[in-house]
Order: sequence, then structure tokens, then C-alpha cells
Amino acid sequence: MDWKKTETIFIIAFLILDIFLLVLFIDSRMASSPTPLVSQTLEEKLKSENITYGKIPSEAEKGSYLSTEPVAFSQKDVSNLKGQKIALQNANQRIFSFLQKPVKIDPDKYGADLAPFLKSDVFKGDKYTYWSYDKDKMQMTFNPKNRFTACVV
Repeated sequence: MDWKKTETIFIIAFLILDIFLLVLFIDSRMASSPTPLVSQTLEEKLKSENITYGKIPSEAEKGSYLSTEPVAFSQKDVSNLKGQKIALQNANQRIFSFLQKPVKIDPDKYGADLAPFLKSDVFKGDKYTYWSYDKDKMQMTFNPKNRFTACVV
């Protein structure tokens, strides 16, 4: 047997195997590497995601920024409210109350009739004014006089 020919055949076979494995390795690296993000305009991104919209104004419009922070109530805050069962809900950010004695209200004078009730039986009730009444839910909404929160009764 000619060892030189056998050696040459093995060298060529391993060289071909190495090239094949190198191509597989490079393909797997290219497939797993993240593709760079192409810089697209907002309109192009919306169009690529099939999102439709109306005409966008060309001039900048003025607006206001509002932010709020939730207030957490304590049992001490509601301890002086009498004639009602009180439960703090939503991580103590909402006061939920059941009146033990109903309050009579004239439907035409919601705000005026409830002013004394608000002052005496609602937490910081003197800072609220009547806003609306929902007959279906039997709820009255009172907005604060100087803040952006609401009181629902």
C-alpha cells in the first residue's frame, strides 16, 4: 500500500470537512446575530405595521402636561368620620364608605343639599363641589375645588 497516496487522500478529505464545518459555523453566527435596526421615520414604521391615521398637523400645537401622585390614606385620616362603615381599598388610595343612615336629597338641589353632608361626613369634604349624578349606579361625583381628583358618593 502506498502511504503517500493514503496520506494525501486523508489530508484532502479533512480539508474538505474543515471547509464544510467552517461554512456551517459562519452561517449559524450570521443567523443568530441581531440585524442592525434600520433608521425609519415614524410614518414608515406605522405603515410597516399597517397602522392608519388621519392627517397629521404640520404646526406644533400647545398643550398642558398633567401629572398626579396617588395619596395613601390611613385609618387615622378616616377615624373621625361617623355614621358609616369605612374600608380603605386600592392600596389605601380609595376610601369606600357605606352610610348607616341614608341622607335625603332633593334631586333638583344635589349640590346645596349635600354641602353640609360633605363638610361633616366626607374626608376633607369642604374641598369638593358637586359635579354629576349617575342614576343607574346611584353614584354622585364631586370634584375638588382646586385639584385634579374626584370624589364619588
